[in-house]
Amino acid sequence: PNVVYAEWTQESIEPNWPSKVPEAVRTLNAQMFPMLTEPWSIEFFELVTPQKLEERNLS
Repeated sequence: PNVVYAEWTQESIEPNWPSKVPEAVRTLNAQMFPMLTEPWSIEFFELVTPQKLEERNLS
């Protein structure tokens, strides 16, 4: 299957409001959407840091 991976660093997972998405991305998304032939899924992975373990009382 065709797979796309994206990796980035961010303090928290927050919604990406359409008003903040560049026009070129919105245009390409509209053109590519009909090419989808099956449902897709998104997986999120979070890196564990000592601070996050402390926040969750796991350290």
